[in-house]
Amino acid sequence: MNLKKCLISVLLPGSALVRGIELVDYYGTVTIKAGELQEFKCEDVDSEPGSNYYWSIGNRNYTGPVERLADNSVVTVLEFMPILEDDGEFLRCWKDGEYDQVQFSIFKQELVSSYPYCSDLPSKISAEFSLFPPPTHQSVTWRIESVEGGAEDYHPGTETENIIARKIEKLGDSVYRFSLEISELEDFVSKNISISVVTRRLLEVVYFQQTGKDCHLALVLGVPWWLYICIALTVTVFVVIFGIIFCLAKRKNKTPTQPKGDAANLDSSKRKKAEKNIKWNEGNVYIQANQDDV
Repeated sequence: MNLKKCLISVLLPGSALVRGIELVDYYGTVTIKAGELQEFKCEDVDSEPGSNYYWSIGNRNYTGPVERLADNSVVTVLEFMPILEDDGEFLRCWKDGEYDQVQFSIFKQELVSSYPYCSDLPSKISAEFSLFPPPTHQSVTWRIESVEGGAEDYHPGTETENIIARKIEKLGDSVYRFSLEISELEDFVSKNISISVVTRRLLEVVYFQQTGKDCHLALVLGVPWWLYICIALTVTVFVVIFGIIFCLAKRKNKTPTQPKGDAANLDSSKRKKAEKNIKWNEGNVYIQANQDDV
């Protein structure tokens, strides 16, 4: 089982040992990542063991295995997977009505997507992250490094004549996009471009690759999947509407074929003969056959 330890702990006033019940290795504020399995251990070194050991996170109670050791101390363990809603909550280890506690600082930092960029200028570089808490402009840094070792940094929302670091764009729930646009840059092909994101003191650096071939295809692949669906649906609706209008117009302009020559004269003669043989009598129609037709 892969258990993740906390990143950093900071002592808070009032966090102290309570009559022998103590959280082992943790105190103050504990910074942990959402979605990763965590393990906490609590030890009771009091000479008088308690009758009820349990855990709580906020207003939720949990139980863990309780073990009595050879030195007569009692150990209980809690394994759980934190969620974003646990941010700011207190984890407490209880012995009857007494407890020791730590406070959670939850974060989330995951790279959703990054794409190669064109080696031809102008060029656009972008990356998407799932982040909690929301990023600030100072927590995100674009870096352009030269092979000689020099570097230039850009935070979102800053720009020069030839380089623009776009403002942070929120795409959805906890998903953010960062973009860097370069119109002109000396020795652009030899540059190394990266983006660094800091969330609750966790630093992640992503380096981007250049693509010299099929550059336009790479840009197309960088378009979000939902945009392709919108375009396809729009085209489908226009095709259906155009087809319906075309069919209605064709039906409206269509005229019946008129008989020609002897066939037309024959049809006219039969029609006149039938009209002469129809007599109306008090709303009822009687058709009498002509003597010649018998």
